[in-house]
Amino acid sequence: TMRDHAIVAKTIKADLKKLGIMATVSSKSYSGGNSVRVEVNNLHPQDFETIKKMFSKYEYGHFDGMDDCYYYSNVIKNMPQTKYLFIENHWTDDVCQKAYDEIKANYVGFENAPEKYDDAFNFVWENGRCYAQQFVYRQLYGDAQFCEKLGIKRIIN
Repeated sequence: TMRDHAIVAKTIKADLKKLGIMATVSSKSYSGGNSVRVEVNNLHPQDFETIKKMFSKYEYGHFDGMDDCYYYSNVIKNMPQTKYLFIENHWTDDVCQKAYDEIKANYVGFENAPEKYDDAFNFVWENGRCYAQQFVYRQLYGDAQFCEKLGIKRIIN
């Protein structure tokens, strides 16, 4: 028979497919527990938050680093669950370059920035007091309007 964490992975993969979201979903079992990892690419920030909420029911608790303790705070009987659920949204190189181009064109302080996103690793944006690549990620992960300017549309209504 299939283990609960494998059932969770299979269920999440099927649910994402129904929503039209391509993902890599895997499960692991190890001493001390099990986990499911979900990896999506270039997902609109609001859709990313939606799937995190949608699938949170499959994680039966949370780890508290202050106490160094795992709390079983979300156990749902008769539902397959996993100890850890990791959901990650990766941005592809072409989207990062497009975001960087948009930032360079519209933010003061990027006039002397390198042309290519990959070359901006050590470029510090003084106005934002951060590295250029950090700012790109902040915009992609947290600014829905910025993502929509880049053509990243919502999939989930």
